[in-house]
Amino acid sequence: MQIIEAGTATEAFELAQFGRLQFVVANSDRHPDAINLCRDLRASTATAALFILLLSSEAGQAEAVATAGATMLMAKPVSAEAIAATIHRMLPNLANDIVDGHRL
Repeated sequence: MQIIEAGTATEAFELAQFGRLQFVVANSDRHPDAINLCRDLRASTATAALFILLLSSEAGQAEAVATAGATMLMAKPVSAEAIAATIHRMLPNLANDIVDGHRL
């Protein structure tokens, strides 16, 4: 598995359109446009089926996240292990892949 990092929501959207991504992890604390990114990914036929995990420390974002189309919301702080475990549960075909020393 290859990890691709984007600096902005716009860059992430463009990468998703042309890449063969299986999932997107977006951090709404670092990128305020993360909810719009979710909405845009769901609206595009090329990315509508992606697993989208949104990370946020803001309470009360669940409704906005659901409306935008994120697959799942995880409250921060959250460990890399917890993120990897969540991805593993949601995308079992990635079970044998290893990222940064963590088996997904």
